[in-house]
Amino acid sequence: MDDSNPLGTSEASRVIAGFWRRVFGVFIDSLILGACGLFLGFLFSDVFMQMGPWGRIVGFLIALLYFGFMNSRIFGGQTLGKRVAKTKVVNRNGEPLELVKSFLRYTILGVPFFLNNSHLPPQLLASWIGTLFSVLVFGFGGSIIYLIIFNRRTRQSLHDLIVGSYVVKSGVPKSEVAIKMWKGHYLVVVIVLLASIILPSFLFAKFGNSDFFKPLLSLQQKIMEEPEVSYAGVIEGQSFFSSPGTGTKKTTNLAITVFLKARVPDQETLANKIAEIAFQNHPRASQKDSVSVNLVYGYDIGIWSFWRSHGYRYPPQEWEKRLRGSASKTI
Repeated sequence: MDDSNPLGTSEASRVIAGFWRRVFGVFIDSLILGACGLFLGFLFSDVFMQMGPWGRIVGFLIALLYFGFMNSRIFGGQTLGKRVAKTKVVNRNGEPLELVKSFLRYTILGVPFFLNNSHLPPQLLASWIGTLFSVLVFGFGGSIIYLIIFNRRTRQSLHDLIVGSYVVKSGVPKSEVAIKMWKGHYLVVVIVLLASIILPSFLFAKFGNSDFFKPLLSLQQKIMEEPEVSYAGVIEGQSFFSSPGTGTKKTTNLAITVFLKARVPDQETLANKIAEIAFQNHPRASQKDSVSVNLVYGYDIGIWSFWRSHGYRYPPQEWEKRLRGSASKTI
């Protein structure tokens, strides 16, 4: 028996909750929070839509209260999902966590999740805010995922290691959980955190000011200046189609996705306006086989989301006809 692991490997496996048991508990908790989000979305959909990406704070606070209180000693270290999965959160002494540690534990776990897919303005990507965002989402998030999958000895992830918690089977007698993680995992976590600091700055410095990406970033900022727009994404790509008769054919496309602050009555007029901005501010737009504008409205509060979209995709020549027709109607 290893002195650093008094329980031993075989006994530890009888105490520590396994991967799938924990996944099952998280699944049940996700259903509960999702039902709560669905109900709130039914009541406050317009409010959440106006909040845009800030709406995820609502979901984070709800999840923080749910996991923070229920994983603490107040509820015996068990959420509703953990009760069904027969697991619980304890400290090294086998006792439920204090309230402060329980809230800190979920904060470390929840922040990367709720920040993921956030619409960070492009001007912030090159600042310290962009670096902090990368560390939290890719550094902490990547470390959490890695440890959940590969730390088979203690099944602790980053949030467990920081507060000194374990997820154990609820049916075993209370005992000291003196199991230590393999030290090699710490090295991987350090590498992931360093990569989350270095890589974004390197990639932005290399590609952000390139002749290819500079017009895309400029167009993105121009579209986001429109009062109806909450966030815009611009992608320039190409596709290849093969058939026995014609061989391989390449098509190029400029795809613009626009997230709206609210429902727009005349979406076609707005799509024409966005397309006109693209042709005026992107030197390669008129050279594409097609330009697409996808208008998206809805909300995302992290624990529930609802989206609707309307897409408009035409060749540059067809867009030109539509823009001329739109201008004549205005006159």
